[in-house]
Amino acid sequence: MKKVSSHLRNSEQGFASIIIAITLVIITSLIVIGFARLARTEQTQVTNRQLSNQAYYAAESGINDAAKALSKGYTQKKEKCGPLQLGDPGYLTTGGEALRNNNVDATPASEPDAPIEWTCLLIDPAPSTLEYSPVDTVTPKLFKFSGVGTDGTTPTAVNRITFSWQDSDPNITNFRTVSGISNTAFPPLGSWNSVGMLRVSITPLGSLNRADLKSRTYTAFLYPSTSPSTTAAHNTGSSTNGAILNGGCSSANTPRFCSASITLAGYLPTEEFLVSMRSIYAKTSVSIQLNSGNARASGAQAMIDSTGRSQDVLKRLQVRIPSRNEFFYPGFAAEASGDICKELEVYPGYAKGCGY
Repeated sequence: MKKVSSHLRNSEQGFASIIIAITLVIITSLIVIGFARLARTEQTQVTNRQLSNQAYYAAESGINDAAKALSKGYTQKKEKCGPLQLGDPGYLTTGGEALRNNNVDATPASEPDAPIEWTCLLIDPAPSTLEYSPVDTVTPKLFKFSGVGTDGTTPTAVNRITFSWQDSDPNITNFRTVSGISNTAFPPLGSWNSVGMLRVSITPLGSLNRADLKSRTYTAFLYPSTSPSTTAAHNTGSSTNGAILNGGCSSANTPRFCSASITLAGYLPTEEFLVSMRSIYAKTSVSIQLNSGNARASGAQAMIDSTGRSQDVLKRLQVRIPSRNEFFYPGFAAEASGDICKELEVYPGYAKGCGY
């Protein structure tokens, strides 16, 4: 009997060893699998981040190509996603050569791995609104434009310019509760705790001489008041120039909290206008619309929509950049407080003018 009992105990010990060994193998396998999955996940994340960055930079390259084309004088509306090809509108125009190649790296298109490229680049040289942010309290924002129809090309007479504005910080929604029209003096800076005021000057550019610049420039002060929004006529008479316009401000208004309009009459569809904007008290964000949305501004801004691709990852960017002509109008180029020479001719590596 004793021998049988001893044999049974030895058999049980062997069986327990097998169970322990199997359990250890399973646990070790699970740990190895877990680390392998973690490593694969980390590798995938690194790869995705790399592809995402490459796609983003490819989209930026598309924006740079568009900016280069515009700086050379490209004015076409680009509605085709891909690069320009022979026969496409704008292919042979000045600046069109910057839009003929969308490949960012040197990978041939025949390679199995897709090249890094911008896949869709759209250019709208006459957007439905002009957007400026921030408009500074020191240096004015100057831009030139003419009116075109909603098709973006047909010259259209500008009869109304609507300025919508708010503080450059959208969380600031303090407005003046009194009408600004009856103001004879603006409050001192220390007592101003509202959205900034906007000073705008509009100059038709049909004739460029000192007398016309003085007599045809109309200035208005857009006051961030909750009083109903007001409209003024582009009248350069001494009794109406410098008018104060209420903004009818409300945090529920779109596209900006405050809005005021200036009407124009008697100008040709081909008339160009120079606008100078400067904030008072605080920086502002400004949106500008022509003819109550029935016209677009040509020559001031271009809206660029660029999509970049790296393998199967896409990134899309949309920006606004100044059109070529804005670079010719530095701040205060069209106004001075005295009789001074203000000849400006600047390009890389060289500048000349009075006093040089």
